[in-house]
Amino acid sequence: MTASSPRVPAPPITWPDLPALQQPPWPDEQELERAVAELRVLPPLVFAGECDLLMQRLASASAGQAFVLMGGDCAETFQANTADSIRARLQTVL
Repeated sequence: MTASSPRVPAPPITWPDLPALQQPPWPDEQELERAVAELRVLPPLVFAGECDLLMQRLASASAGQAFVLMGGDCAETFQANTADSIRARLQTVL
């Protein structure tokens, strides 16, 4: 496995113009705009420092100095991701 240079992320305003191979249909354009406007004012899910730390830790794993343990369904719905389900998954993995 080789590491590649990180790409500069595209700003959210450009996301609709990017190719989306698994894009869901957006039947109500106004509802989509309302949801995007709501998300725009919410705090981030993660902070830049957390992303930097994750990248450092993944680099350590890539160098064989650590390992990565991942768990999850990979296709769970937002509704299924409750505090209880996340806690139960963590208890199972750990």
